[in-house]
Amino acid sequence: RSLRSEEATFFFAQEGINMVRWLFVRVGDGPSQSSHKNFRLKRTLAKKGKQNRQIPQWIRMRTDNRIRYNKKTRHWRRDSLKLGR
Repeated sequence: RSLRSEEATFFFAQEGINMVRWLFVRVGDGPSQSSHKNFRLKRTLAKKGKQNRQIPQWIRMRTDNRIRYNKKTRHWRRDSLKLGR
């Protein structure tokens, strides 16, 4: 069945709205976005948060500045932990 131009315009406008609605819903879901975390995930996130820090200065002194920084530091937004998905 062919659509008239008014029907086609309305049809594609509705599809655009549905696509925007679908994208809006898909962006918000995921395990890291939930406010209700189980204890296992919360414990893992706490451990990763503790690991994400600079090395103490006495380590630099003890190793004669051979170890200068922590290579495993993460940025909270840029680097993913890959938990769950």
